[in-house]
Amino acid sequence: MAKVDSGIQYPWTKEQMAAWLAASVVYKSSAKVGEETYHFAFKKPEWPIMKRVSSLVNQKDNVTAGEVLLENCWLAGHDQIKADPALYLGACLAAVNAIADNMPTFETKLVKS
Repeated sequence: MAKVDSGIQYPWTKEQMAAWLAASVVYKSSAKVGEETYHFAFKKPEWPIMKRVSSLVNQKDNVTAGEVLLENCWLAGHDQIKADPALYLGACLAAVNAIADNMPTFETKLVKS
């Protein structure tokens, strides 16, 4: 287990994170359960994955959307997240929310001639 920031135990090294950031946008998330804190990181999805996730979110299936994100974009994380159904559910929903919260917003207006 690598210590990256201020003594926090992350399941990746500074070097790994730097390499991921050089290649893509990276999201990291954590959950505190009792005395334990679990972390995971995933990369920004490519278009085919983003399209699938968007379709699932529009169908109100955020859990499956999160599964698609994590199956295709997972970089690293505590093994317990994938092993524990409650942690995995939380991670799926956190991943979907992270993508949704960072989507650009477009303003569209009708232009008449």
